[in-house]
Order: sequence, then structure tokens, then C-alpha cells
Amino acid sequence: MKLWKGRFQKEADPKTNDFNSSISIDSRMYKEDIEGSIAHATMLGAAGIIDKGESEKICAELEKIEKDIETGALHIDPDAEDIHTFIEGELTARIGDAGKRLHTARSRNDQVALDVRLTLRKECAGLMEQLKELINVLCDQAEEYADTVMPGYTHLQRAQPITFGHHLMAYAEMFLRDIGRMQDALKRMDVCPLGSGALAGTTYPLDRDLTAKLLGFSGVSRNSLDGVADRAAERLIHVGDDRGGLASGHVADAGEVVRYLFLLVLDLLGIGENLPFTTAAYAVVLAERNGTYGRQLVEFHSFGF
Repeated sequence: MKLWKGRFQKEADPKTNDFNSSISIDSRMYKEDIEGSIAHATMLGAAGIIDKGESEKICAELEKIEKDIETGALHIDPDAEDIHTFIEGELTARIGDAGKRLHTARSRNDQVALDVRLTLRKECAGLMEQLKELINVLCDQAEEYADTVMPGYTHLQRAQPITFGHHLMAYAEMFLRDIGRMQDALKRMDVCPLGSGALAGTTYPLDRDLTAKLLGFSGVSRNSLDGVADRAAERLIHVGDDRGGLASGHVADAGEVVRYLFLLVLDLLGIGENLPFTTAAYAVVLAERNGTYGRQLVEFHSFGF
């Protein structure tokens, strides 16, 4: 099913469908999409907007769909336009017209805004734990090499003597700031956008507070335009993709030390004097950072910013 078919009679060019499709990217959000849909259907039944029995039927089948995807009994169709269309289509195929009522009082816009928040909330938690482990390692190494002297650089020139421990603690501070940015991003995204509709809300008597509570949000978005427009911007920049966002930039910055081929750093990395590998390893880290920044810019502009 194509969402934007409208009045057109002919099938769209396959290249157009490929361009519009996001299933290769948003399929990883299937859990969050189902979680949001279950909360929405529960609220619809509790508020009397749809029959309570249909609400329960929708929720039960969504749980089965999630289990089937996890076990491999159901494969996400790569030709689907997006994960939201795929799940709703599968639901309707299983339980008939009752499945279509899931979209009552909900737009694809506030649905996507919710899925992004739920996904980034989960990613933040995992990234922060990994950063904490990295900071602990840096602190241990900094203590061990507190008296090891090395040249400090400014403007790519050797400037003053410092210790390797002091150098390592600089990156510990950077990663601490990354954690702070993620914590701030979590606070900013801690509102439920469902109920914003396409952009101007809905006339249905929604219980938005119930939906927010079911999904673990502290409140609801106060303005419907902002609720659906604020999908990505600062959160994508602060959290980034699965390669770590801003944190990946600091990892690449740390790799600058390797460029100067300090023997001590090579020993710490466990690669001895294998200089070609060292240079290549740093190049990969740097490429990952640049790739991350590039992907973030694409995602940033794709959301209309």
C-alpha cells in the first residue's frame, strides 16, 4: 500500500517508490512503533472512542506481530513504504477492519514523532552506559601514566610538556560532556507528541495524559505544531546514529595522538610498532566520524530543517 497514491491512476515509477521508501532505515523501530500503537489503542478503548473489545483485539494482535518478527515467523517486507505502513497493513490483514481503527485520531506525523522519541530514548541509555565504561578505562589509564611525560600540541605544533595521564583526562572530560548532552536531550524529548495529529490536533476526546503515562513520558507536548515539527533537530545531533553522534567526534579527536606515532600510545593500543595498521585504524575512525556527521545532516534536512 502506497500512502501518497491519491488521484493518480498510473503506478509510480519504481525509482520514485524507492526514493520515498524509508523501510530500510525505520524498520529497526518496529518495537517502538508497536509499543506506541498499543498505548494509542489502549487509550482509544479507555476513552470510548472505539469499542473496548476492538481495542483489546488490536493490542493482542500487535503483540503477536512483534513476537512473530522477533522469532522470524514474520519478515518485514522490504517493498513496504515504511515500518508504520507495514505493521498496520499486517494488522488489518489479520483482524480485518478493526485493524484500520488503530489509525483513529492519529496521523503518520505524530506517530513518527513518537517513534523517533522512543527510539532515541532507548539509544541514549545504551550509549551513556558505554561512555561510562570508556571514561572509567580512561581514568584508570590516566592514573597509571600520571607521571609519563609527552609533548603537548597547539596548532599542530609542539608547545609544552604535559603528562599522558593529563592528556587522557581531557578526553574523559569530553565524554562526560557527551553524557550531559544526552541527558539534556532526554529531558527535552520527555513529552508525548501523540494527539498532535498531522499538525492541528484532533476533535476526538483523547486522553493524552493516559497515553503519555503508558509510554513512560512525564507529560505531553503543549503545541501541536511543535509536537510534529520537532522530530529530529537537536536530538539527532546530540544523540546521533548507532555510531555515537558527537561522541564519535571525540573518539576521532583522540586518534590525533596516534597520528604522531608516540610509542607509548602504540603500546597501549597493543599493536607495537605496526605503523601501517595504526595509520589505517585512525583513518577508519576519522572516516566514521565524518560519515556520522554527514548522515546527521541528511537526516536533519530530511525532516524539513
